[in-house]
Amino acid sequence: LAQLWGERKNNQKMTYEKLSRAMRTYYEKRILVPVPKTGLYPKKLVYKFGPSALG
Repeated sequence: LAQLWGERKNNQKMTYEKLSRAMRTYYEKRILVPVPKTGLYPKKLVYKFGPSALG
């Protein structure tokens, strides 16, 4: 996943550590929000685009 994100952002040196740091920034800005655990999504670490994702 980190490699694909690096290609998308034109950063060939993308690592998991760099990706996870970027994702934490997206959580704070509400670009990504956690999906509540339900029968449909029983796992942790499931996120969706939040209200700040557009624009």
